[in-house]
This record gives sequence, structure tokens and C-alpha cells, in this order.
Amino acid sequence: MQTHEFQGARASFDGKFLDLSCGGLQRRIDFAGGVPIAGPLTDRLSPSVWPRKPVSPVPLFRLPGVSLSAPKLEITMGHGAPFPGAMETLRVEARLVEGAARLRLVFELFPGFSALRTQAFVAAAPSAAAAAQARGPAAPLETDPAKLREAEEDWADAISLGLPHLKVRPVLLWDRSDEHDQLVDEGLRLCHPIRRENFDGNLFLLEDHLGGSGLLLAKEGPTPEGQLSRRGGDLVLIPTGSARLSGTGLDPTVYDPALEQAAYGWTILAGPAAGLRAEYRRLQARRSRVEGRPARFSMSNTWGDRNRDAALNEAFMLREIDAAAGAGADMIMIDDGWQTGRTANSALATGGVWENYWETQPDFWTPDTGKFPRGLEPLVEAARERGSTLALWYSPDSSKHFVNWERDAGALLALHRRYGISAFKLDGIHLRSKIGEAHLERLFAAIHREAPRVVLCLDVTAQIRPGFLPWPEHVHLFVENRYTDWGNYHPHRTLRTLWQLGRWLPAARLQMEILNPRRCPEKYEGDELRPMKYGMKYVAATAALAQPLLWMEVQHLAESDRRDLGEVLSALKPLFAKDPEIEPIGELPDGTSWTGFRLRSDGAEQLLVFREWNDRKAFSLEGDFPSGARLLLSNRPGAECRIVKTAGGLELALDQPASFALWELG
Repeated sequence: MQTHEFQGARASFDGKFLDLSCGGLQRRIDFAGGVPIAGPLTDRLSPSVWPRKPVSPVPLFRLPGVSLSAPKLEITMGHGAPFPGAMETLRVEARLVEGAARLRLVFELFPGFSALRTQAFVAAAPSAAAAAQARGPAAPLETDPAKLREAEEDWADAISLGLPHLKVRPVLLWDRSDEHDQLVDEGLRLCHPIRRENFDGNLFLLEDHLGGSGLLLAKEGPTPEGQLSRRGGDLVLIPTGSARLSGTGLDPTVYDPALEQAAYGWTILAGPAAGLRAEYRRLQARRSRVEGRPARFSMSNTWGDRNRDAALNEAFMLREIDAAAGAGADMIMIDDGWQTGRTANSALATGGVWENYWETQPDFWTPDTGKFPRGLEPLVEAARERGSTLALWYSPDSSKHFVNWERDAGALLALHRRYGISAFKLDGIHLRSKIGEAHLERLFAAIHREAPRVVLCLDVTAQIRPGFLPWPEHVHLFVENRYTDWGNYHPHRTLRTLWQLGRWLPAARLQMEILNPRRCPEKYEGDELRPMKYGMKYVAATAALAQPLLWMEVQHLAESDRRDLGEVLSALKPLFAKDPEIEPIGELPDGTSWTGFRLRSDGAEQLLVFREWNDRKAFSLEGDFPSGARLLLSNRPGAECRIVKTAGGLELALDQPASFALWELG
């Protein structure tokens, strides 16, 4: 009998059954027949057992190009963190070897949560026959569409259900925000009691609405339109049978014999259905918290004023550092253009590139001596003197499946060592294969093994990128590009994006933009929700609970706007020192709602409430709240602004539209 325990998580293997437990979750994997079978999953805190009724055995996985019948099995157990300062977990690896096929299954338990993460890794080139089978026959004899679809399915995990009455809430998270304005779509379906159903999405809340128990399933990959080798849906479900966690992303015809390819991972949480959304958000927050790395920061970046790299030089950046640090920015970032090489986004040159940087120019990622004749040292020192730090934009080379990942890691670490740069925006990433994905993860891991405190902000605005859910220990998320120059920036849209994403992800992982609302008024003629109608305090507050990004040339702000921006950022810094949990409340922002956020940390609670453009002077908020309230901040301090405890919750009053208030409760 093998066993391993760590901070309340436990794994054991008796030669046939692998039993895993963490918090209330208990799960059994049956290896008795060689190929693993999904056993029962139990929630000790509900209590609830899946399957509720007997079901036919279902294989734990079906991976393209992998065929196993009687593999040799080796189980290892241990605990630790992926790099210094990251969250420690209990980890079990099951290695299955049969002929040329080598498969590694990883099960990860998160202490303090009823949560289990599973991921499969294929480490060998499949046989030609298996590869052909994975692609599907060229001229199939089978004509039944349902049977053909089932024959081509792949899945990386499976759960036996045995429950005829089941609700499913699929959540689809759209990235590529340059194209998509709404980034979250949530649905609700009462499943057919006996028939197969397919779902697309990134998150799935399965609810036994008769008993209240639930499972949350999180697919750690891109949005469906960005997934690799997509064959069908993301979840295939038969309530009286099983849930198959589908779409591995694996393609057996594209491989590197020396490199493992990872199927998309899945995280499973068990517990009362009503609390699983918040519990997943807390798990993501815990995984992203790294010792010594700033949990909260504000950053400036001049790219939002659309001069791109045209204005960049030492004198310009020294003025920007002075202005941005004076407005409260913790980090001042130089976007594309600090480097010697020219990208396709450059305003100064034609023929710039968007990958293949190392072959284009060996010194591509060295500071441009024409713009910065003294190097970056004067800027680093100026930021330090103002109590801030310098940050840089960088584009890892996507060409040839990120074959240059080691050179990119070396360049980033060299910038960190020489200049003390501890935050980078990573842009231009384009994933084309699982080989490239593996190399990209190696890049992140190499940086954080040596420099765990470095902040990596992953741009998810374009191309095929990892998406919102993977690698929370490695990356924050740069969510949107919005510009007053294009007329596509509205404060209520930023607020809406944060509110929707913030239901499922911790706000501290999201960089959200604050623009100069006075720019380009001609782009908004006749627009009732134009930025200029709000004022800087309101504009700043819409993004301030995320990682606020001053997406502008701060030196060109009106002095009053700079003071207002600094006041909002300063008011929130003491609250963020307690690393609060942030929960969206009220209505979905659309420019006319009552909406906001609830902040909770040990011994403290606050509300940030927005009255958008509507004629309702009061709003009722249901829930259990402390009595008493103290106003901390408002954009209309002279107007009526009150909060009253009621039997069912709170009565909020703001007598002016386009106003907000931050209250301390209790």
C-alpha cells in the first residue's frame, strides 16, 4: 500500500484502486484492469455520491493516437510547489507504458479546497495505425451521425453521474477581445434524463437541484474557437451515465518524440452548488498568489493614446515616469518600441515582424540606443526615486512552435538581472500546436524558477493564446485593447467586463484599462454614454478593483484629472493590503444599471456601488451585511449618498446618475 498525506490531502494506492481525498472531495480511480476506469466521486460535506445510481464503467480517458490494453503501471506520490513561493499541492503521477506508448496521468490535490486537477501527458509518437484511427477513416462505412461523432471523441477525464435530474450551467470565456466585446456567456440547461447532450465552454456547473450538491468542472485551455485539434464539444453528458471532459487538444500527427504533449487539464470542485462559483474564484486566487510577488499593483502604459512607439525616447519616458508615479502607478511600462528591433505594430518603420525575431535581427531585444542613448538605467533610477518600478513589453517568438523559448527566457532574465525589471507584458503569442504550448509553459517555468517574483502579464486580446484559466501561478491577464481614437472605449463596457469575469475569476488576475476620457470627443458625437460625461474619478473606479492599467500618456492628463486618478488609487491601496475577496453584486452593467462589488477580508468589509445613467435614486441589495457604514470615497461628495440596513439586506441611495460610492461596512 502506497500512501501520502499533506496538509489534509491524502492519496493511497493498494495495487488496484487509487483513492484521492482533499477537503470534502473523495475520488477513486480503478486500475484493476490495467486501463483506468472512472470510479465514484464523493462529497463528504454534502454528502453526495456520484454516481447516484449504478452506471456502466467508463474509461477515465480516450486520447488520440493512444491505444492501451494491458499497460505497465507505476505510481509515484509527493508534494511540493512548481517553483519557490508558489502554492504547494499533493501530486500523484501514474505512468502507463505499453510498447511505444508512454502516458503520464497527473492528479493534483489542493489543500484547503475540495478540489482535484487532472491532466494527461503523451510522451511518444503514436503508431501510424493509431494516428489514422485518431483522424478518423477517410471513407467511413458507418453512416449514423451520432455513432460517427462518438467514434471520433477524445476526452481527458470522465465522471460517473447516475443522476436523471441535473442542471448544467455552461460558461464560455471569450478571449481575442479585439474581436469580441462581451467576454462571458453563461447558459442554463435542464438536461434530458436519458439522452446525450454536448456543451461548449470553459466552465461547467453541474447541479443536483433536488439535493443542492454540485460539481464545478473547469477546462484549462483556450476558448473553444482557439482550442487545438478540436473534434467536438467540451463536455459530453448523459445524466444517467457519465460526464466526459472532452477535447484534449492532442494531434497525434504533430509531435516531437523528445517532448511530452499535454492534454488540456481539468479541475474538479465538489460542494454545495450555490457556493462553487466563489470557491473556484478563491482557488484561482490562491494558486496565483506567490510569496514575494505583488498581489496588487497599478501600472501605466502609454500605448492607449495610440502614438505607439513614435513618441518614445528618454526625455518622453522621464516625463511619463514623473507623471505616472505622481498619479499613483506602482509600475511604469514601456510598450513595444523600447527594443532595437521593429515589430509590425511600429509607427516608425514598415516591414516590421510579428515573430521570427531572432533570425530577423540577433540584437532585436536590446534597448534602442537611438531612443535611449544612455540605456534603460536612467529610467530605472527615475522610477525608483519616485517609489515606482520600470516594466517592459516583450513578444516571445511564436515561430516554429516556440523553438526559441530558451533564448526568450534568457533575454527576459537578462533584463531582470541587469535592470531589475520585474514585470513584463507578453504579447504576439500565437499557439499552433501542443509542441508550441509545451515550449511556452517551459518559458514561464524557466523564468519563475530563477525569478519567482517576476510578474508576467499575458495579453489575451488577439491570435490563439492560452486563454483565461491555465497557469494562474505564472500569468496575470491583460484583458482588452480599447481606444478613444477608435471610439470603442466606454467606461460602462470596462465595468461590464470586470463584473462578468469577476464572477468566475479573481479580479487580482485581471488588468483592466483606465483611459483619458477627454480625448477624441469628435469620435463620440451624439453618444449618450461617451467617456467625457463621467469624469476621471468614475472612470478610474470602473477598473480600480482589478489590476488598474493607466492606458494613456499620463503626462498629458489635465492636472485635475491626475489628482482625481491618484485619489481613487490611493483610497484603495489600504484595502488591497488585506487581499480582499471581491464579489460582483447588483445588476449586470450596461450603462443604465445599479451595480458594484463586495470586498471581504479578515475583519473588514466594503461595498463599491455604481449608479449608472438611470432615474432610480435608490436600490435594494439583498443579503446578509453588517450594520453601519462609513463613506470612504465618492465622485460626488456633495450629493446625497447613504446606505441603510434593512431586514432583507441594504437600501442604497445615490441621488445623482453616473456616481459611485465606496463604503466601509460595520
